[in-house]
Amino acid sequence: MDLKINFIACTISENHTSAYSSSSNDINSLVGCIRDDIRIEHENKFKAFKNMLKKQGKDAEFQDLAMVDAIQRLGVEHLFQAEIDAILQRQYMMMPKTHNDTDLHEAALRFRLLRQEGYYVPAGVFDRFKAEDGTFKKELTHEIKGLMGLYEASQLSIEGEFILDEAGDYSHQLLHSYMTSLDYPEARAVEHTLKHPHHKSHPKFLAKDFVTNLQGLMGG
Repeated sequence: MDLKINFIACTISENHTSAYSSSSNDINSLVGCIRDDIRIEHENKFKAFKNMLKKQGKDAEFQDLAMVDAIQRLGVEHLFQAEIDAILQRQYMMMPKTHNDTDLHEAALRFRLLRQEGYYVPAGVFDRFKAEDGTFKKELTHEIKGLMGLYEASQLSIEGEFILDEAGDYSHQLLHSYMTSLDYPEARAVEHTLKHPHHKSHPKFLAKDFVTNLQGLMGG
């Protein structure tokens, strides 16, 4: 989107022939117009992102979660707050039905997005990923995205949630050990997650790094 062109288009109207107006109404109108253009631009990008997820075989529930995550990481959630609220409310209501049917990546992402927005989500949702001996299941050890999600989810633990403390140590140790064996884009994404988990990162820094990581993972 060319903001210069949109700036000119927004400031020209039939009722305003002056080259520049300093009234608050005109300024507010201009800001609103630019916000609309930015929203449209992001909507188009998010549609392409969602189509990519569909091609990967991701179900609709995960697509919605991934969209909310992307919007928040880009720092434009204020443009889509109503949609985010609706998605998270629906995800929260669906939790009892989806509890046993999701993989670690989806479960961790849902947990983090809901908890950081103030929904009550028990740490016990991760119990099913543990073996009978109390350790995390061996098949999880190579689920890189799932481990990244688990680590970020663990950053939202509260006192006494020992499973999240354990999850944080477990996922951090594994992800760190894989750093040298991953290709560069994936290694960079893992490093960013360990150093700057979403809940503790500045939005502007997070947005810049998210775009870089996504382009790398998509081969862009």
